[in-house]
Amino acid sequence: MKLISILKSEKFCPWWDAFICLLFTLVGSLAPVWIGAILVRLFSRWAGWFAFFSHGEFSIYSAAFLASTLYLMAKGSKPKAKILFPVIGLLLSAVLFAGVTSQDIFSSENITIDQNFLFNISWPLFFCSIALFFSTNVSENIRLAANISEVARQEYNKLDKNFENLGR
Repeated sequence: MKLISILKSEKFCPWWDAFICLLFTLVGSLAPVWIGAILVRLFSRWAGWFAFFSHGEFSIYSAAFLASTLYLMAKGSKPKAKILFPVIGLLLSAVLFAGVTSQDIFSSENITIDQNFLFNISWPLFFCSIALFFSTNVSENIRLAANISEVARQEYNKLDKNFENLGR
């Protein structure tokens, strides 16, 4: 419990807020995966995690994390070259998902998806998108906290001056 109070302290507040945001986002956005996994296990049809990667689902999840990260990076970062990482991730996510979904179009040509390749690209892409999402949220929280601290300092100085001028 002491760790949680330390993380909620003013010094760690940007980290704590980013962690809570990440936790809510992961639990909410991955609800179809968690619920699906529970149902598949309940009905004794568990065939492993490949079933949850086989249609490019995690490339969509990665794209969602990277899109919001891209917005925050483009809004607040200098230099803008840092936005290259989420853009590359978004393009890779799009290629993976488009490749998997377009398999139906080319089904008459006997095109198959390499499930191991899809899995080996989707997992790292997903975890990298989560890490980038978290770190970008931390830096955004720090940036916002700095602005709030500056405004509070200016307001305090203004009040202090007004208080000193009351008697004159």
